[in-house]
Amino acid sequence: MSKNILLKKHNGTDWDVLHPITKAKNVMSSDGGTLQDHIGAGGTAHANATSSEAGFMSPADKAALDAATSAATASALAKRDLAGRLKAAAPAAADDVARKNETDAAMTAAATASGAAATAQSRADAAYTRADAAFTQASDGKTAVAAAITGKGVPASNSDTFPQLATKINNIPLAAGNAVAADVLVGKTFSTPAGTGIPGAMPDNGAVVLTPSALANVAVPNGRHNGSVVAQVAVNTAALLTGHSVAGAAGTMPNNGTPAIMPGVSNQGLPAGYIEGGVVYGDANLKAENIAEGVPLFGVVGTVARRTQVVGNTPNSAIVSGATWSYDVNVGFQPGFFICHLRIVSSGSVFMVTYSGGIDGFNTAGWHNVQTGVGTWGSPQGSMTSVGFNIRFTGLNNTNVGLQCYAQYLAIQ
Repeated sequence: MSKNILLKKHNGTDWDVLHPITKAKNVMSSDGGTLQDHIGAGGTAHANATSSEAGFMSPADKAALDAATSAATASALAKRDLAGRLKAAAPAAADDVARKNETDAAMTAAATASGAAATAQSRADAAYTRADAAFTQASDGKTAVAAAITGKGVPASNSDTFPQLATKINNIPLAAGNAVAADVLVGKTFSTPAGTGIPGAMPDNGAVVLTPSALANVAVPNGRHNGSVVAQVAVNTAALLTGHSVAGAAGTMPNNGTPAIMPGVSNQGLPAGYIEGGVVYGDANLKAENIAEGVPLFGVVGTVARRTQVVGNTPNSAIVSGATWSYDVNVGFQPGFFICHLRIVSSGSVFMVTYSGGIDGFNTAGWHNVQTGVGTWGSPQGSMTSVGFNIRFTGLNNTNVGLQCYAQYLAIQ
């Protein structure tokens, strides 16, 4: 309801005024709230205010408010005095209120410190100047040291720290080793713990070509060699026995073993290749007295006088009974030896006699019957001449018709 009202009740005759109980929540305030809102949840008791409800001040709060003072009183509310000042105890913790006394002391100390700071600043500026000069000098020194370290073969720069530079100095290789002059090339120098800049004495041989020898070892010159080689060995593998090698080249000459060669009337070819001994047969009869005069035979020239030989036949001649058959054989020389074979043919029958003789000529005893009965036909005879010989058949007494006679001969000078 927006307004307070007066209630009446008709009693049948008249109106009775009713006095209703006005509740706080029905009483409106000028701000649009109600009395209930002003009283709060405590109702008619007017409860003290809380953090969430409106109320009245508690006695303890009233007492604390009444005890408020500008003096430095423990557990009392601070209240400014008429000059707007209030007192506080000397601060003890870092977050205590600072008093003028402490502030003045701090200001005095700050002023003193400021003077000291100015002095310190001046000194710091001088120190900085000296430090800057020292830094520049140190930087230049580090650059020089780094360059010196780099020159010794260990990379370094002026950005390295002094400990890093010290480590790199320790890493610089020192002269070491046990080389002597003979171990170092002539024209070069070396250093050892015994000294520095020692000249080498090892000869520089350049590019040497060594030629192998089958007679002895070839000495390699002492010293440095720049591309030295051993000359290539020219090997005729066809002249090198199979199964053997020279400088890595395998031989191809066949091995023919030990052949046995018997001389003959014609040349005998030898197989190409290696002959391991072998034999060429000889003959004890290879003598000059066994070879014709002037004839060379395997290096022996004969001394036997040459002989001329003639082989021939006499004509086939008819012979009559009682007559003599005679024939001169001309061979151009007086034979030193001859053989004659006389054939007599009659009516299909053949009778033969043979004679062999020498320079002493023919004689009847020299004839040899080849077939019996020849004597009944006659007597074979013969004689030597200066150019041959004569053969005859005398005393023919056979009356058979068709008697034929001829001879075959061999004459040797």
